[in-house]
Amino acid sequence: CVTMRVVSLSVLALALLGGGRSLSPVVLRAGCGLQGRVNGLRGLALPPLGATIDSPAIEEGEWSSVRSELLARAKACKGGFEASREDRKAMEDLIQRVAVWNPTRQPAAAYYAEPAAAGGPEEASLSGEWTLAYTDAPDIISLDQNPLSEVARIGQVCDSSAGTIANVIEWRPRSWLRGQPAASFLEKDLVEQRVVLRAQADPAQPSRVDLFVEGLDLIPRTVLGNPLVGRQLQLRGPLSGRIPFGSFDVLYLDEALRITRTYQGYYAVNVKRDRDAEETQGEM
Repeated sequence: CVTMRVVSLSVLALALLGGGRSLSPVVLRAGCGLQGRVNGLRGLALPPLGATIDSPAIEEGEWSSVRSELLARAKACKGGFEASREDRKAMEDLIQRVAVWNPTRQPAAAYYAEPAAAGGPEEASLSGEWTLAYTDAPDIISLDQNPLSEVARIGQVCDSSAGTIANVIEWRPRSWLRGQPAASFLEKDLVEQRVVLRAQADPAQPSRVDLFVEGLDLIPRTVLGNPLVGRQLQLRGPLSGRIPFGSFDVLYLDEALRITRTYQGYYAVNVKRDRDAEETQGEM
């Protein structure tokens, strides 16, 4: 009952199994969370990928209010899914204002070949579970268009010890379908799709993370009302970890907030996942 993006997944499977040697990496990106079609930076004067912004745009006393405004506007436009042109422009402006206060000098350090190369005091890490709060990437904001299924959550699992970043999309039946008297058993249905990426970083470019397709995981959590514990489909092949997927720059990173920009100029604002808060909301 949960419809996956079958075409994208089939192409990815073909590439991983060795039949996609001539495929452009762009084909693999639809629905995967970090890439989008190129349409420029919409007039913003941004530094090149890998550069840092070091001239403060706001006074330190304004910091908390700007951060709060960023997250509030992200929530108001449904994470970018319902953002107007004015919303996107306002979010871009807020992102640039927040980025100048980035407290982490080497945000990509978790993915250095030798993490000890970061040196200096311990800083915030990319590692952990993150939930997408906002993006303007077309391949993400176009996901929620299927009449039968909807996106329940988009996020990432960054596992620096394994050297991977998994782009996570959780799918569930649409509310109108779950609300049908004869389909009430679908209320908790959830299927998780993960595109697993090999991630690499270099101290010479301490904000950049390069990505390569590692594989695909499909994890049915609950189907037709039945929990499926431990069920998982993993797809790997001879090209795992060798298919380029692009790169992103970390513009801001602290223990709870992360802002990135892809090499194509699209933004993603993520917050650290709070499973306790999710469980509390689910019980209300």
